[in-house]
Amino acid sequence: MSHEKDITRTPGRRVLVLLNWSRPQITRGTMEYARQAGWWIESPFVVWWGTPPEAVIPSPDNPVDGMLTLLFNMPASLAELMRRAKVPTVSLSPVHLPRVLTVLPDDDAIGRLGAAALVERGFRHVAFAAAMERLLAKERYRGFCRAARQGGAVPIVLEMHSHSADNLADLGRRLIQLPKPLGIMGFGDSDAAYVMRACRLVGLAVPEQVAVIGAGNDEMSCELAPVPISSVRLDDYRHGYESAKVLDDLMSGRAAPKGPLLIEPLGVVHRQSTDILAVPDVTVAKALRYIWQNITNSRLSVTEVAAFAGISVSSLNNAFKQHLGTPIGWQIRHKRLTAAMDLLGNSRRKVKEIATLCGYRDEEHLRSTLRGRTGLSPRAWRKQNPGGDGG
Repeated sequence: MSHEKDITRTPGRRVLVLLNWSRPQITRGTMEYARQAGWWIESPFVVWWGTPPEAVIPSPDNPVDGMLTLLFNMPASLAELMRRAKVPTVSLSPVHLPRVLTVLPDDDAIGRLGAAALVERGFRHVAFAAAMERLLAKERYRGFCRAARQGGAVPIVLEMHSHSADNLADLGRRLIQLPKPLGIMGFGDSDAAYVMRACRLVGLAVPEQVAVIGAGNDEMSCELAPVPISSVRLDDYRHGYESAKVLDDLMSGRAAPKGPLLIEPLGVVHRQSTDILAVPDVTVAKALRYIWQNITNSRLSVTEVAAFAGISVSSLNNAFKQHLGTPIGWQIRHKRLTAAMDLLGNSRRKVKEIATLCGYRDEEHLRSTLRGRTGLSPRAWRKQNPGGDGG
């Protein structure tokens, strides 16, 4: 993202950055705007409990033109000195400061996306796992509930006060008592990972019995989990960039937002923790997951799926028809095509590569299948369904 033509350069303008928490892309967005504007960024000052406030806030002898803060812990003495500093200030976190504008992720939208990802996979029992006293948890849960109810699901709160070993056993016991199949959204990726640990502790299969989704899309946490975790992807770069832009407006005397500026999430990154359709039959769920995990194999057959599930082809077909309304072969073809359509809309991969990734014999096989279902060529589908670069 680059908007240099929209920025009035103000070389030499000094901005102080205060933080005790950050995400790399937020910092990158902030620094990119500062570079384009020609600001002089005072070395980002990491604020911990016990940091003398007078060591943080600039003195009249060493003034700054503005401040950006990303603070989740705000000692009262520091808040008071920031108020006295009387320089334009923008906060990137929900800590309340009088007369300070905030730029925040749209937590209502994040909750809606998480719930929708579970509902569209057929989950009718869904839970939001968080410490509800946490900043922004209620806003995220509000969006989660709205989307869940609109999709016909029943949402509940799964309260988690800490991620301790003692609480893990208690969480596991509560999970056992909840109806299955169950879809759970954690407030963040760490909460989703903690839920997954509790599932493993009590022998609940993820995603066959419990599907799990987080928020933040921290790739290390999500990719290295025992079952890779799906997550709502936040627009961290824009969060940082827009925060710096608002500060620039304030420092230049231009109109600024009346209330918090909310940054919408980018979408959901699906991984194995939600790679399932919600069905009460564990054998059908197991077979479905095998299909979804092996869809790149062009030779994937009904016989192979039934063998993996440990059941005859006829029995598994009957179970699929009972719970999903379709036979096994239809599910294989449907998953191939939906995976291809997703890649066409959300990546710049070539059609030939997408055909290979989705288990089609060749590019023409994908073209004819897509045209038969939608009446569109891959190029026309991509044009009508742009979803970004998939990154």
